[in-house]
Formats: sequence, structure tokens, C-alpha cells
Amino acid sequence: MAVLVLDLPTSVATIPRDETDDWPPVDELFRIALDNIRAEPAPERQTVEVRGAQIVAELGDSFFVASRLLLLREVLDLAGADGALVAVPTRHALLAHVIRDPKVAQALPPLALLARDTALAGPGAITSSVFWWHAAALTEIPVSIGEDNHVAVAPPDEFITLLNEITARP
Repeated sequence: MAVLVLDLPTSVATIPRDETDDWPPVDELFRIALDNIRAEPAPERQTVEVRGAQIVAELGDSFFVASRLLLLREVLDLAGADGALVAVPTRHALLAHVIRDPKVAQALPPLALLARDTALAGPGAITSSVFWWHAAALTEIPVSIGEDNHVAVAPPDEFITLLNEITARP
């Protein structure tokens, strides 16, 4: 889901659909919004290695860091990748692991924990869910985290097929 908002000097306000009747077509409004995201200074980027897998965290003060998910092909090098695991725990964070090899299995639990902890810490929580970004679409990867921080994953069949294919590659 994407929502158009007005970035006002002291607040961010959603735009009711009926208020855009005299504006350009909605596709044009979204193009302008994406151009505005591109024009913002890039957020701070940190890369963390966990169990041999890299997790990229883009963090910043902007309310629109998470919106960079809409520009993921421009944000990350996805050439030759099988998509990415992504999370947008708050409006100030985009977390990702580019899927290139079986290390994706090692990246998923720490990414889920980081998404949960970041969403809980806030401000501006969005979701603690982890998604598989592929073909410019998002598929949720169901994850549950126990009190002992044990991460249980119940990936959809399509993602399991991808894992099997990746594991079988030379």
C-alpha cells in the first residue's frame, strides 16, 4: 500500500482522495512523490555482518527513509540477485539483505530480530514484519519470535523453492 502525504514544515498530513480532484492524475502524483524521495539526502547506511550474511540498514531523521523501499532497485545493487529480504520497522529505517546465495537463511533470523527491536523502539513504528522483495512485489515471510529470542520461520512455498534452487547452485 502506498499513500500520498503532504510534507508540511511542522507535520506530515495524508491527502484525502477527494482533495486531489483538481490535481494531476494520481500516477503523476506518485511520480512526483518518488522524485521527492530521490531528492532527499541519502540516509546513513550501515552494513552489519551476521553469521556471514550482510544486512544493510539505512537510517535517518527523515520521515521518508522507509519509503525508499519503493525505490529498492535504485537503493541496492540487485543485479543478479534473487530479490531481497526487507523490513521497514519505522519511518526512519529500511533494513535489507540482498539474496544471492544460501546465506539468506542465516540473514533471516537476525533481520527479524532487528526489525522487531527497531519497531518497538520507535518512533514512527510501521511493522516488525519481514518481506521477500522480488519482481517489485512484496511477500511476507511469516516469523514468530519467542521470549528467548528464538526465531521460527514459516516461509511460503515459493520462497522455499527459491531456497532449494539457491542451495543446489554450484
